[in-house]
Amino acid sequence: MIMEKDLQQKLESFQQDVVRQGEDIVFRVFPSKSRVLSIPPLTGNRELTQLLQSMDESSSPFHPSHITGTTDPTVYPAPDLNGGAAKKRKLDEGEEKISQEIATPQVESLHPRYPELVKGNHFVTLSLHKKLKEECEVLAKLTDQVRLWVALTMPKIEDGDNFGVGVQEEVLGELHRAQEASFNLRDIPMQSYLARAKICSKLIKYPNIEDYTTALREHDQKQFFLARQHLLDIRNVYATSTDMVHKNISKIRKPKGDNSIGLY
Repeated sequence: MIMEKDLQQKLESFQQDVVRQGEDIVFRVFPSKSRVLSIPPLTGNRELTQLLQSMDESSSPFHPSHITGTTDPTVYPAPDLNGGAAKKRKLDEGEEKISQEIATPQVESLHPRYPELVKGNHFVTLSLHKKLKEECEVLAKLTDQVRLWVALTMPKIEDGDNFGVGVQEEVLGELHRAQEASFNLRDIPMQSYLARAKICSKLIKYPNIEDYTTALREHDQKQFFLARQHLLDIRNVYATSTDMVHKNISKIRKPKGDNSIGLY
């Protein structure tokens, strides 16, 4: 069977778009993510660089001055599930006494065992983790597009002159590691919430132990420093990926060069 001419033209057009997008990413987007360029990059691509440069400014959410005062270790009492109602309980002697209503097994099955509340750190959630997740998603998307571009430039499998193909495979491996790094960093907020939830559960169960309060504050402070470091890690991933692609761009574009001259 032979591919229809119209379908073949669409496939070739798609491959050309992939090549154009891939080269635009590695020559404009990646460098602008890792450093400030003299040429105007695509819209929003300097955002990460500007964010990293402004970390030492007091207005930045990543400035250390915002570390204190964002953690609320207070254990708030549980809401009154019975609406404050009281009931009369008759004693054996016939006397009546007002007592606070005791929760029935049916109510206990509908509500948590420890219904007290410890509020989350919304500053970490909305200002730090939100930005980290956005950058991770952008990194994963960009590296996926570049990987597709490199994969489509690989020639057909044949004997001889495969050095350029080996270079392409190394580049694909580096891009794969960059994408895996974005996936791992994307899971950091979830792991942070799970660890914080364990501390909060201990704080609710043992409110008289001050070390759990200290542990909660220390946990939130750690998220500030980790968020700064993770953004730097993302910047470094862009820098290393850009460097590797630029150094081997000739082999990526044309892996099967005319190397027969060097044999004589």
